[in-house]
Amino acid sequence: MPLSHIFTVIEFGMLISVFVVHFKIQTKYFLIIISIFTIIAFIDAFVLKNLKTFSSVAKPIESIIFTIAALYFYYDNFKHINQDADLFHQPMFWFSTSILIYFSINFFRFLLFNTVIKESINLGNIDYNIHSISNIIANFLYGMAFLSFKWKTS
Repeated sequence: MPLSHIFTVIEFGMLISVFVVHFKIQTKYFLIIISIFTIIAFIDAFVLKNLKTFSSVAKPIESIIFTIAALYFYYDNFKHINQDADLFHQPMFWFSTSILIYFSINFFRFLLFNTVIKESINLGNIDYNIHSISNIIANFLYGMAFLSFKWKTS
């Protein structure tokens, strides 16, 4: 579990950078967002819990942030929709869909993971299965984003 705390911060930084680039957010705001989330993850890992438990504060906060970011992408995209544009050939559409599915499905899993594991092995197995399926779907959608990306060769 100690590495999952580090992974959460790295995952947040990498995924939020995609939204930052897409929405053209200034670098100083990006650094502020990363810093605040890192502090939250640090408090979760060392003050509220310990390194041997699942990150049950930082992961749900990450889920909320990414769900809102993905929904904002849809709002912004449909507000400025171009009738000639093919939504299914936009990498950001597939990326946002992947983020929305994965983080919205796993929000309650991240929130209640420590409790579910303590209570029942059967619930823990169901929990892992739901996570595995949502992870497969998310990775498939990430692949669709890469397939729809138009590579520039010059």
